[in-house]
Amino acid sequence: MAALGGSRNADQTVELGSKWKWCGMETRCAPEEIPMHFFTGESKDDSPRMCVGGYMVFDRGLNNAGRGLNVVSVEPKTGRVSSVAHFDTYEDAYSFADSSKLEEWLENVPLGNIMAVVSFDEASNMLSDMAKRIFYEMGSSMIQRLKFRASWYFVGHKGLAAYSPFEDLNIPTGNAWAKPIKTSICLPKKRAFKSKGKPGISLRPHNLPRRHFCLKHDGHREFCDGMF
Repeated sequence: MAALGGSRNADQTVELGSKWKWCGMETRCAPEEIPMHFFTGESKDDSPRMCVGGYMVFDRGLNNAGRGLNVVSVEPKTGRVSSVAHFDTYEDAYSFADSSKLEEWLENVPLGNIMAVVSFDEASNMLSDMAKRIFYEMGSSMIQRLKFRASWYFVGHKGLAAYSPFEDLNIPTGNAWAKPIKTSICLPKKRAFKSKGKPGISLRPHNLPRRHFCLKHDGHREFCDGMF
């Protein structure tokens, strides 16, 4: 069991749900791989689901799974889920509060740890540009196209100088729900995300206020050098 970080749930622990053989894969993953499953839900009465290493980590009533973004951090050598969190990045009443907490959570993911996210219902409304930037730096090639009630899942890690192949995004038509994502994968435990490289990615200092300033203001090259 490990500490749970996230919005309004900082003192809870990671609860492992029911066992699910190979997380829905038809055959067992290789020993150096982690089975995972992602489901974005089909309606507001549904629930997001995520399975890691043969156990549910997000499901109805499990680890506060819900609207917005549901994220986990996984230790790559062992496949152990070290932390989970849920952030309601739609709710107007909280402004960008949950997105700010998401930024902090992502910044605190240990270097090299695997980060996985699955959306549910609506996740784009109050998702900050900084949060999107951090997802991009972790290997997302689709985060900037996240729209109202789009379905999205993504797996990456800090310092990934390539686009992760473990990502999918479905865009809805009008106000309807997007086609749900329902997929199982075998994820390499090692940092073996081999995909098309992307420029301009480097390890960054943990200084969110400075990064926010530099994202909004031009003309401060010396102060902001190395932030992005």
